[in-house]
Amino acid sequence: MAKKKKLSSDDLINQAIMKDDEVPFGLPNNWVWTRIKSITLPMTTTKPDKEYFKYIDIDAIDNRNQIIKDFKTIETASAPSRATRGLEEGNTLFSMVRPYLRNIAYVHKEYSDCIASTGFYVCKPSRAINSRYLYFLLCSEYVIANLTLLMKGDNSPSIRGTELEEFPIPLAPLPEQKRIVDLIVSLFEKLDRAKELVQIVLDSYENRKSAILHKAFSGELTEKWREENGLGLESWKNILFRDLVYESKLGLVRNINEQSIDFEIKYLKMNNIHKDGYLDLNNLMYVNAPKSEIEAYKLKSGDFLFNTRNSRELVGKNAVYKNTTEEPVLYNNNIMRVRFTKEVISDFVCYYLNSAKGKAELDKIKKVTTNVAAIYAKDLNKIIIPTPSIKEQQEICAILNRLIDKEQNAIELCDVIENIDLMKKSILARAFRGELGTNKPEEESTLELLKEVLRERVEK
Repeated sequence: MAKKKKLSSDDLINQAIMKDDEVPFGLPNNWVWTRIKSITLPMTTTKPDKEYFKYIDIDAIDNRNQIIKDFKTIETASAPSRATRGLEEGNTLFSMVRPYLRNIAYVHKEYSDCIASTGFYVCKPSRAINSRYLYFLLCSEYVIANLTLLMKGDNSPSIRGTELEEFPIPLAPLPEQKRIVDLIVSLFEKLDRAKELVQIVLDSYENRKSAILHKAFSGELTEKWREENGLGLESWKNILFRDLVYESKLGLVRNINEQSIDFEIKYLKMNNIHKDGYLDLNNLMYVNAPKSEIEAYKLKSGDFLFNTRNSRELVGKNAVYKNTTEEPVLYNNNIMRVRFTKEVISDFVCYYLNSAKGKAELDKIKKVTTNVAAIYAKDLNKIIIPTPSIKEQQEICAILNRLIDKEQNAIELCDVIENIDLMKKSILARAFRGELGTNKPEEESTLELLKEVLRERVEK
């Protein structure tokens, strides 16, 4: 077999510096396009040499904030075969499994003596790149979205280490890298503080709402009303869900290929039912359906809708449909439509199932598999609903409706949090196009520094 020819420094440099027809987008004059392998050092393999060692696997990453949450302390005799990645302060961990999940983290000093899983590519910066610049770059949508396109495999779709190494990145001069990092850190700190304040307000609202719902279904909320109407708590009955149901029906089966904005009939899907009984009617799909199906699956005002099958977080979500138009709206086959007897109001049942007690009851009957969760009608039918008279239900719903009118503020706050996350993505996108703040010319040549680093590697 022919011996592999060792690359000269000039060969390595020619591979590292990308040609104009290869670059994804334009950059400032003093920046260059290169590849990750050209500005990182080789990964190191290590084995635990003490009785116990600190281990970082994918579960150790907080993928919402791209930080290491914690490590596992494992007995060396039981070390998993994947525990071989050596770490140093300033490295960035990048999970090669499902990169879109963003299991990425910067290695701070307190984690530098840990061993990481081979599920990570450990990016070790050379002196051509600021370690935090590399970390923020790897967290950017440009890197995540494009590496996601390279995934292969069905069970755990992944990218290869070589694909990460060959990935093209924009490289600024070192002083400019530091300025960008300082600016990103400053902007992110302000956004995180804003997010924290919004979350405090949101949590406060959720706590108050939870307390009122508890009072509603313990009878405390309408205690004075009962006194005024000559009723006691003994007027409440514990009734099985099935005994309150007049009619129930699963929705209409439609594949994704059968849905289009060019069709005529609105079609409500599982993700239109949000938490705490909120029904989003602004983002409906459209389908075609014969008249018989329209009549059979058309929603009426007051219909109770229940997600029977979805992800662990979304199954069991429920809401009440309020008719705002004469236009027909159909619903998905994983949603159960329920019409109740005259003994109960749909809103009352919805409020109960969205209370802490109601959610706990739904959690008990939730069946969870690897990819999906389900709540079957036979199990839902066995849930007990504490049921007062219709008039007391109306009083409870009236009080709770006044509270829910204020919920729009909470929904808007959720939008604020989502917008903050989008703003972070936008900041990173601008940063690595050289558009964040003023890009001052630097004395140091990025290209010359990169060449010098590559020559050093060849000589070693």
